[in-house]
Amino acid sequence: MSPDKGINALGSQIVREIIIPALTKEINQGKNFAQLRQVYNSLILAAWYKKKIKNSILTQVYADKNKIAGVEFYRDAINGASTPEEIYQRYLQAFKKGAYNYIKEERDPVGQKVIPRKYFSGGGDNGRGRRNEHCRRRRRACGFK
Repeated sequence: MSPDKGINALGSQIVREIIIPALTKEINQGKNFAQLRQVYNSLILAAWYKKKIKNSILTQVYADKNKIAGVEFYRDAINGASTPEEIYQRYLQAFKKGAYNYIKEERDPVGQKVIPRKYFSGGGDNGRGRRNEHCRRRRRACGFK
């Protein structure tokens, strides 16, 4: 074997046994390629999702339509909210008073006693008065006065 072929063979062996495994490990596990892996996984997930919902109404309305401007604020026929301020006020009302407050009586399987369970959706101050401060901070963060 000539010296040039021996050097080429040695170089190929080093690439195959040392460099490629090190690069593979860095690409699959290293922090330098973490964002690239995230983008790649997102692309795979997006392709899977698009395939799964191919025949849905959502796809018929939005897929491949280049609708990037966002959804406009349309007047709500029931509540009449059409501006971000009105929508935010409705959110605050639901947060303060709750969207629903439901008590259901269920039977305890062990003791056979009737246990009332309360289901509530909305904010609560837990006796500490933090709810209103949260609302004020959230309101300022969203650009409302």
